[in-house]
Amino acid sequence: MTSDAAVKTKTGKTWRQWFSALDKAGAKRLTHPKIATLLATEHGVGPWWSQMITVAYERARGMREKHETASGFQMSSTKTIAAPIGDAYRAWTDEARRRAWLGRPKMTVRRENARKSVLITWSDGTNVELHFIAKGPAKTQVTVSHTKLGGAGAVAKMKTFWKARLERLKSTVIGDHRPPPTAVSPPRIARASRARRSSAPSRHRPVPSATAGRPRRD
Repeated sequence: MTSDAAVKTKTGKTWRQWFSALDKAGAKRLTHPKIATLLATEHGVGPWWSQMITVAYERARGMREKHETASGFQMSSTKTIAAPIGDAYRAWTDEARRRAWLGRPKMTVRRENARKSVLITWSDGTNVELHFIAKGPAKTQVTVSHTKLGGAGAVAKMKTFWKARLERLKSTVIGDHRPPPTAVSPPRIARASRARRSSAPSRHRPVPSATAGRPRRD
């Protein structure tokens, strides 16, 4: 949950103050849309924060389970990859690259925003949203949000699924950036040894000539 300081800076109240105000307004008996409308019309809260406060209130009062939203359950998973954002994005959008780490799930790509996001309809009608954020020239954060899930069991299942797939994505993309092994020349020990032998002084004494010591005849 967003911190008290942040929510107060953006909305003028802390979480406890908002929960108290909603209790007094009878929000426990209201539906999600009516609570959000109450926040917007009676307190001047913007659309995004109206939804945030409503969801937090419903969870705090036991009106909503963990990971549950107005449109069903959802989960998200994030992985940071040591690669440029373009390479991480292509690993999703290029079908051949995608098969290397994701396999062949039945899905429909509905919208692509180059190097920023991808919206997918999964085989069971749920939604998958992908977001890419450059953390530097060679580092990318990839976030997967899977929404409209059927319940807490589906959340747990897809958390495990996406955690494993993002790890494979990381290995695949990083593997593309590893330089090929450098060729190493074989050692030249034998040749160097011969060179040392040829340059070393001989240990053997020269054999005297047969004519050595005889008087020279003119």
